[in-house]
Amino acid sequence: MRQYIINICEVWGKAPSVLTGRAIYLACLSFFVLVVGMIGKMQYGENNFLGLSFCLFVAVLIKVYGIYRMVRDGTYEIVQGMVVKIVGKRRPGRFYKIVLMKEDGVMVELLLDKNKSLKIGRSYRLYMVNIASGRLGGNRVMVFIGADTLVGVEEIGN
Repeated sequence: MRQYIINICEVWGKAPSVLTGRAIYLACLSFFVLVVGMIGKMQYGENNFLGLSFCLFVAVLIKVYGIYRMVRDGTYEIVQGMVVKIVGKRRPGRFYKIVLMKEDGVMVELLLDKNKSLKIGRSYRLYMVNIASGRLGGNRVMVFIGADTLVGVEEIGN
């Protein structure tokens, strides 16, 4: 058991701070949801509060384990570059397209969730789930299948 915990700490020690921060945030959120469910159960005497909050607790912990497994196996890619174009930010829908210019001058198109706010002219480091097709979130079908292709965003100072 001790070696298992040491291995987990080593994996998180090698992880980028953006991914570690996201996992910590989600873990804290899951425990908060569970505590709210327990308080709701005690306050109102309803088992539904506890049951639903426990389901959310488990779902978020599964998400944290997915981030851990991704870091452990190294199945994420880092795309670094400057945003040169944003398409579809104001249109209805869940996604918008950005064009990144990498340091070597190669243009990369990415389809991102609208919850992530990027600005033209700024440089970012994007942590993406490694998609088997190698298209890094540019493939619309893969983005809809796994909507969490973008795991973390870090702004880089120019």
